[in-house]
Amino acid sequence: MKREKNIQKLIIITAFVFFAVFPLSGCHTAKNETDTKELQEDFSAPESDLIVVGFSQLGSESDWRVANTKSFYEAFTEENGYLFLYEDGAQKQENQVKALRNFILQEVDYIVLDPIVETGWDAVLKEARDANIPVILADRSVSVSDENLYTCWVGSDFTKEGRDAGEWLAGYLNKLGRDEETITIVTLMGTPNSSAQIGRSEGFKQVLMNHKNWIMLERESGE
Repeated sequence: MKREKNIQKLIIITAFVFFAVFPLSGCHTAKNETDTKELQEDFSAPESDLIVVGFSQLGSESDWRVANTKSFYEAFTEENGYLFLYEDGAQKQENQVKALRNFILQEVDYIVLDPIVETGWDAVLKEARDANIPVILADRSVSVSDENLYTCWVGSDFTKEGRDAGEWLAGYLNKLGRDEETITIVTLMGTPNSSAQIGRSEGFKQVLMNHKNWIMLERESGE
């Protein structure tokens, strides 16, 4: 019976993560990261029977990311039965690893991780597993030696997103009658070595290889 209840809780929490990553309201806007900080400062200590969720966000590098964080605050409320612990990684993996270890020491019920980069998570995820704390990956994913180190991943098909971008460009050039022209391209990427950057770059590359007249001049991170 206890195992069934834990599975039910995990399903509910995963659903909350899904709606936080993919808000039904479409473009969730936020003015700046101050909104997120104010939410954290307004937090009051809840009752002890709440489900404790520790969330390690990678940072607040964009309006989308700030809105994403607000969605988590809106989902994991005391009213919904949760104590929400938030840590901003400030775009540094070492900050996120430290946050996860703090969550483990605090014996949270669940950890939600939005990893800044894809690799380097094996050790801390093993620590979470040894502590019997399920880890849910949000938005970005990780590359680990054992996929059982995390419980599930809620995110997008980044490779498809990259292909979609390439196919859109092909259609646009066709519409302009520039199919046969030499097209020079510069790619402005996201965080290097993140699953989003790796997937989108690979997806666009797949389309690029089918167009011999497309020339990739440079790939740079926009950070």
